[in-house]
Amino acid sequence: MASLNFSQFQNVIDGKLVSTEKTRHGINPATLEELPPVPVSTPKDVDAAIAAAKRAFRGWADTPLEDRQKAVSRYADALLEQKDEFAKMLVLEQGKPLAFAEGEVQSAVTMFKGIAQLPFPEEVVEDTAERRVITRYVPIGVSVGIVPWNFPLSLASFKLAPALIAGNPIILKPSPFTPYCGLKLAELGQSFFPPGVFQVLSGDDHLGPWLTAHPGVDKVSFTGSTQTGIKVMQSCATTLKRVTLELGGNDPAIVCASVDVPSVAAKVASLALYNSGQVCIAIKRAYVHSDIYQEFITEVTRHVRSLKTGNGLTDGVSVGPVQNALQLDRIKNLMSSLKTENLQVLSGSLDTGVNEKGYFVEPVIIENPPDDSKIVTEEPFGPIFPILQWSSEDDVIRRANDSDMGLGASVWTQDEAQADRLARKLEAGNVWINAHLELQPDAAFGGHKMSGIGSELGMASGTYCARGRVKRVPSIFTASTSLTVLLRGSHHSMAEDKVMSADKTTFVIVPGAWQLPSSWEPFISVLAAAGYPAVCVRPPTLGGTTLPLAGLADDIAAVRDTLNVLLKEGKRVTVLCHSAGGVVASNAVEGLDTRTRSASGLVGGVGHVIFLTAFMIPAGKSILDMLGGQPLPWMELMDDRVVGVPHMLPEIAFNDLDIDAQRKWSAEMTHSSLALFTAPSRFEPWSDSIPCAYIYCTNDNALPCAVQQQMARQMGPEPVFAVLHASHVPFLSVPDRLLEAIEEVLGRQRL
Repeated sequence: MASLNFSQFQNVIDGKLVSTEKTRHGINPATLEELPPVPVSTPKDVDAAIAAAKRAFRGWADTPLEDRQKAVSRYADALLEQKDEFAKMLVLEQGKPLAFAEGEVQSAVTMFKGIAQLPFPEEVVEDTAERRVITRYVPIGVSVGIVPWNFPLSLASFKLAPALIAGNPIILKPSPFTPYCGLKLAELGQSFFPPGVFQVLSGDDHLGPWLTAHPGVDKVSFTGSTQTGIKVMQSCATTLKRVTLELGGNDPAIVCASVDVPSVAAKVASLALYNSGQVCIAIKRAYVHSDIYQEFITEVTRHVRSLKTGNGLTDGVSVGPVQNALQLDRIKNLMSSLKTENLQVLSGSLDTGVNEKGYFVEPVIIENPPDDSKIVTEEPFGPIFPILQWSSEDDVIRRANDSDMGLGASVWTQDEAQADRLARKLEAGNVWINAHLELQPDAAFGGHKMSGIGSELGMASGTYCARGRVKRVPSIFTASTSLTVLLRGSHHSMAEDKVMSADKTTFVIVPGAWQLPSSWEPFISVLAAAGYPAVCVRPPTLGGTTLPLAGLADDIAAVRDTLNVLLKEGKRVTVLCHSAGGVVASNAVEGLDTRTRSASGLVGGVGHVIFLTAFMIPAGKSILDMLGGQPLPWMELMDDRVVGVPHMLPEIAFNDLDIDAQRKWSAEMTHSSLALFTAPSRFEPWSDSIPCAYIYCTNDNALPCAVQQQMARQMGPEPVFAVLHASHVPFLSVPDRLLEAIEEVLGRQRL
């Protein structure tokens, strides 16, 4: 693909580069020069991005996991191809030395590709003769990733990769101090993800609160200060958004007497000063055993004085500038307090400020300050750290844990037993042995205490970008009838019946509104006896509710998920739907890749969609009589996430109401459903290739079949009709006759 233009920067909304009326400039912290203009997003831009993400959600969530993983991996390859351009831009906007910027690009690539390889398994909680209980994770919805200014690329990957792979569209919000690489990350992503799946908004301090408070956002992942994280959580709480917070740290490093002092001293100093100390999990406090303390501070001082501070594009520079003026002021205030406390400085100077070259601060080491001094109790987030003494393990653990924060910690020793003993007692989300600041895509990263909520990376990265869903399959569905049960929208295949014929079609049954799964048991048994595998789908909101179709998009997704699984297994499928289930089924099939080759080479496909429609009306009654003279406003019940109109005659089914509800109606009302006809012109053809069929269960009081068929013909390709005459008898009470009618249809049109 063509290289990105790093001189012009725009938002990405719905797959398009979008400018804003107002712009602002970032500052190169090494030169104080203005960088190119970037957008300042408005509430209108926020609304547009969230609306695009919601439109993209269902399609991306329905994309197979393997395809989402491949897209993220290919995206990472493209990022690596433009490593030099991203690294240079990173130096200009963030200030870190070029070698570190190149390492950050590589780290982002590693995270994208590593997370893309993680499995997302289902957890079988219970598998007994009585039931099977499964936990699975499903996409959560529109996500927002808020990234700080210290690692604009690598921390963006922490949020982007899990969200995208889990099936969620995401809106990236880079820091106002470092928006440039984030904008280009999203621009690059448009070649790999559908419009609306990966977007980016640049803005000022108003943008974050607009996003976190927006009711259209389902998940927020934030990395930044603890103070801002609290505000993010408060904002998310108003709409109960899922939230992941990776916040500040005051990481201790415990150095034991057994270490090789020169080697460990250099490592500890480098890990404390990496990125000019602007790292949430940098070493902030070094506790060194008294037996080696003097030698250790000598070696640290020697190493720090050898480090070169300057512009990140200059050869040999190890310490770049502080990123922004606000952070420089915080460091200056800290330096002032240290002077007031009259602390001992081993290296550097407590006098600092802006010079003609930028926001530079020489590294500072403080010798053995009191435990209650500001440099010990607060996170400096700059090139300054204290070295303290210890002699008792219990005492150093108490001091190391004496903090409101608990992000990271490390133990440095050559004694394995001591390492394990100390590490187990440290109150931190990440504990390293003879290392620090090392992260990997397959290990969870998160903080304790005031350092955060939730985890990123590892399996946790996927589960925190998803909703947990527990499915319980009761014993009535565990017989070997080759039955697949879908409860609450999650799919599970039971043990396959070995006697099933390979050339038999698999029925996917979509019940009608208010229908209980148990009402289909006699028919499923008849199918099994005839050698037909069956899948009974229970959409999450259609059955057992007083407001069917209120959650139509979730119902459609449940049916589509089931179809996709069967097609990938090379199954030939016949969809059998009843009443309002036809609205769900027709929308689920529409746009589906209906002929799919399985891994074994079998070609699966949807051969028919059969609408099982009943028109049984008590003697002397009319449809409107049964509805109290008021047609139901079906179009108002449709979920606004569903594109278009339902593609079958809208109906309302009463055949499985509870006994009290049945008594509400006439004793003569032993019908399967009532049909509420709406002008056919309101409906569009729903399939160009899949044969559709209508099986009418009628009685003497129903509308003439000729009228019914004429209306159905206007809704799609020429359908096949079969009539099951069951006067005053619900069709599911005559399952053998129902199967005969279905086989009549299958015999007249073949896959």
